[in-house]
Amino acid sequence: MRKLAHSCAQFEAAAGLMARRWTPLILRALHGGPVRYCLLAENLEQISERMLLQRLREMKDAGLVVRNVFPDDQPARVEYGLTEKGESLAKVVGVLERWAEQWIPATATATATR
Repeated sequence: MRKLAHSCAQFEAAAGLMARRWTPLILRALHGGPVRYCLLAENLEQISERMLLQRLREMKDAGLVVRNVFPDDQPARVEYGLTEKGESLAKVVGVLERWAEQWIPATATATATR
């Protein structure tokens, strides 16, 4: 049997990453490859720009996201992508998404988004 204290702490840390509001949606949006910031903001229109930038900063600090700036482009282009760690966590989001499609009724999703 594994030591529960050690695995519990790791599990809690991982769950804490996923529990931050909007983090799973951002992971899902970036899972297909790097995305320009303006397109990411457009696709995640339910998130305010301030909150999106804050979450992206937190995810970058956690090693989930990488920010690339292309200063030679006019105007300068900013893209966000997932690191290997972020891609791995995005796969967990995919599993959760498939679980939700199977077990959460569509009527519950309409209520949850209000």
